[in-house]
Amino acid sequence: MKRWIWTAGVLLISALPALAHEGEVHDEPATKAPLPLPGAGLRAIGAATENFEVVIKHSPLDPNKEGALTLYLSDYRTNAPVSSDAQVQIDAPDAGISGLRAERTESPGVYKVAFKVPHQGTYTLIVNVTAGDLSDLIPINGLIVGRPEVETHTSRSGLLPDWWLGILISLMVAGYLVRLAYNTWRKSYAR
Repeated sequence: MKRWIWTAGVLLISALPALAHEGEVHDEPATKAPLPLPGAGLRAIGAATENFEVVIKHSPLDPNKEGALTLYLSDYRTNAPVSSDAQVQIDAPDAGISGLRAERTESPGVYKVAFKVPHQGTYTLIVNVTAGDLSDLIPINGLIVGRPEVETHTSRSGLLPDWWLGILISLMVAGYLVRLAYNTWRKSYAR
């Protein structure tokens, strides 16, 4: 009797991935695209090293139009804003940009820089931070200029969508369990 419970459990667990909806990713992507922040129309990207953490926020950027990047620089261990004596330089090698200096703002740890790229695409920024005795190069992936590429979902022609397949498997397992329970009940009361 315990054997059928284990069999049913294994079948149910193996059917769970089929219950995913189309267009919904259940695995954690290796790199995340920047997401718009609620209500502000801003995008955010960031990275950290053992010394510093940098978060860059910006409005959507268009090719060949100047935009602004706001950098939030903090100490990685304490999350405290990095003092105003830091020097921050930005390079975007894949866009042919080097040596952009970020200017301090009145807020501690906040820097701004004007940014302009001639072509649409996704770029990697290299942020060079020097603060006191510490110096670090921080690569930040995922700066989108222009419209981000839209993922297309292709369906497998001739096959059921994944969620139908999940329902079908679940019904089959439920039917099997009901039949097994009925047979077990019948054998025990037939005596």
